[in-house]
Amino acid sequence: MRSLFGGRKKAAAGDAGDAAGNEGAAADEGSSDNNQANGGMNHDEGQMAGGADAPAETSVTVVATGGDPSGAVSGDIKPVPHLQARNQQKDDDKKPLWLKAWTDPLAGVNALSECTNISDLIGDGEGMLAVANKNKKLLIFKGTNLHSEHKLLATPSCISHFYVQAGKAPALAIAAGGHVFIYRNLRPYYRFNIPTQPLDGVEVDAWSEYASRRADAGTTAALLSQARDNGANLSAQSMDFLSFEDDASRDQYGQRHAGDRLEPTATVTCMSSLRTAMDEPDAASCLVLACEDGRIMLLNTAGTKMDHCIQLPAPACKMVATGLRDIEYRIIIACRNGKIYSIKNGEMTSTVIELESMAVALLRPMKTILVGCMNNSVCSYHLKGKKTYSLYMPAPIVDMEYLSVATNNTSRGAIVALRTGEIRLYNDKHLVGKIDIGEVPKSLTFGRYGREDATLAITGNSGTLHIYILARLAKLHMQAEGAGPPPEQDIPLPVPKKTKLYVEQTQREREQCIDMHRVFQRDLCKLRLSTARAYAKVLSDGQGPVSTTASASVRVQCNVMGLGPMFKVKLTVQNTGSSALTQVPILANADPKLYEVTPVQMTVPTLVPLLSYVFEVSVRAVNPAAAPGMVTIYVMGKESALPLLCVQVQMPASDISDLLA
Repeated sequence: MRSLFGGRKKAAAGDAGDAAGNEGAAADEGSSDNNQANGGMNHDEGQMAGGADAPAETSVTVVATGGDPSGAVSGDIKPVPHLQARNQQKDDDKKPLWLKAWTDPLAGVNALSECTNISDLIGDGEGMLAVANKNKKLLIFKGTNLHSEHKLLATPSCISHFYVQAGKAPALAIAAGGHVFIYRNLRPYYRFNIPTQPLDGVEVDAWSEYASRRADAGTTAALLSQARDNGANLSAQSMDFLSFEDDASRDQYGQRHAGDRLEPTATVTCMSSLRTAMDEPDAASCLVLACEDGRIMLLNTAGTKMDHCIQLPAPACKMVATGLRDIEYRIIIACRNGKIYSIKNGEMTSTVIELESMAVALLRPMKTILVGCMNNSVCSYHLKGKKTYSLYMPAPIVDMEYLSVATNNTSRGAIVALRTGEIRLYNDKHLVGKIDIGEVPKSLTFGRYGREDATLAITGNSGTLHIYILARLAKLHMQAEGAGPPPEQDIPLPVPKKTKLYVEQTQREREQCIDMHRVFQRDLCKLRLSTARAYAKVLSDGQGPVSTTASASVRVQCNVMGLGPMFKVKLTVQNTGSSALTQVPILANADPKLYEVTPVQMTVPTLVPLLSYVFEVSVRAVNPAAAPGMVTIYVMGKESALPLLCVQVQMPASDISDLLA
């Protein structure tokens, strides 16, 4: 068993029982004393050879002691190597993945995952758990005790830590309202005020009309709602005014606050930290803030000044920042409009991921994006927006956390908390293990707590704090479920017994085997003939890359060049007939919602037999983020309305995210 947040406690090896040793040594009831002594000695030797956890299956070598006049027999117990390895593998599979370290039902924590953080706040090498409660209190847990409690000036919305100097104790940032309170060594150090934007003119005019009683509550609500839909950043007073459902409640609220001054607000919705120059756990980093008005702000390392600001189309609800600010970094943001945006090196890329439902949690493992959605699914996307797989959970998702342990074999996985109280650990698409905390979880936080590098802190709806430790010898890639053949493969098929009809059919096949073979050969020849006729019809109608008609024979080869959104289709046209062709029209057609083709039509003056002619068609993707489509090339003839041939070109996806960033 492992001691709490420290090392391990050696389990005392219990005696296997002297009776077993006495039974193996006893051959004569008359010499019971000597036999008991020999049995005890052999039992000790067996414990030394096999260890405290000796396997159950062993081989016993019986050696006769000729010098013993009593005729006693001693048993030398030795483990069989292959049985020992097999039993050891079984024991490893039965070992729990998570070790329950501590549970405090009186912790009184009431915070979401955005308001929980694990870090070394005082620089003593032991991780501490910081919880910003909704009751305006900051709780600091260390080990199994509540280390300190601090009062906050406002209700917190998110919390994060960042390193002002490399190698020093980190600073703790708590966002509350339009301010970010920074603590150093668990003491208040600085308050950063979020820069506000000017009020929208429509909002000011609407309240002015309402205050002068030239507009009623319904008209004012319609104006404010239209301004909000157009992207205006409304004040808290306007948002409260729109929160009422009927005009009577709005009018009552408006009469009380019509004379109040409108003040712009900039509330922080989520916060993260980004390393500046070195990829080390204690390297200098800076804060990344996401505001209610859709702004993403990067602060300096001290957290006292805004260095960069990016505007998003919608407010952010989840955010993950990775990379190095001075070299290359990427910020993934899930917004309230059901879309995921990506910021690379200070610029928003063109990659936009549309989710099936609203996001509950957001992770960034390696080069993928994991999103937990409200439709009980965990979706994995590539950084370029392509969906790789989906996992469907049996219950609604509450929270998700990324697991990464840097050991000899780096362990990575995604922890998913379900509303049923089940905590699941996934390695890629495979379920590795799960635990049940017995209540609805509220938040997950993974990190170094105490002296344990892999600790999971879980808060429940009842205010209980659960601490679990990942087993040090846990191998996620070996314990993954789903690898190999499915368990249904070992279930035998319900093969029915031989019936009278089956016996009669087999007898008929034996007697009429020659006739059946001839019928089969005849049907096969008919199938080959139908296939040849269909292929000839395709060539004659111009539906393939090679067309052979009575008047002409043409071959066309198409190659697509470019990364997008600008492509170039290279056409190689060859006259494989015996006579020259003149004034041959070539048409290019595509869906106008996807591509813009230039030129749409071109005329080839002469196609000399056995010579190749190269032409180019420019294709521009109208919406680079859309799925790729088809471009159709037609080679027309003079004598028929049908084309000589038709070629469909599959266009690739536009890959411009790395070039524009």
